[in-house]
Amino acid sequence: MTATTPSPDSLGSPRGQGAPATAHMGLWDLVTGRGRLRLHTLIALRWQGIIGQLVVLAVAGLWRGLEPPWLILLPLVAASALSNLVLAYVDHGQRPAKDRELVAILAFDTAQLTVMLFFTGGILNPFAILLVAPIALAAATVRAPYVIGMVVLGFICVSAVLRSLLAVRLIACS
Repeated sequence: MTATTPSPDSLGSPRGQGAPATAHMGLWDLVTGRGRLRLHTLIALRWQGIIGQLVVLAVAGLWRGLEPPWLILLPLVAASALSNLVLAYVDHGQRPAKDRELVAILAFDTAQLTVMLFFTGGILNPFAILLVAPIALAAATVRAPYVIGMVVLGFICVSAVLRSLLAVRLIACS
């Protein structure tokens, strides 16, 4: 039996089988692994985020005695869980996520976190730094035009939450 080296078409997939490298991917993309995040991995990361959100809400509401707007926040977390269940049902394989799929999912996560921050203290919430996570994941896995879109979305989300905070403070001061 002779040993074979994997071709660039099979890099990043289990057992050397998987989606072929596409024409839009350059050598740098193949070297850095961009576009090679498996949908299964993304789903697992999102489950961790969903569990984290539920734990933080439970600690804030039950242990710390804060009163988060449960009727708004729990459906937001449920929407993430439902979207994760749909993703797992639609594609339960190990294929790499496409750039468009990945960015759509990460944009949803960014918007969901922004709405949660809006109702839980805005940009002053210590968890506001988590807005960086979907953008960083996009920067590590998708092509530059998609990353730029995620960065713009991040700026829009932070600006909206910051503007709402400033508006509330101006109204409170008048």
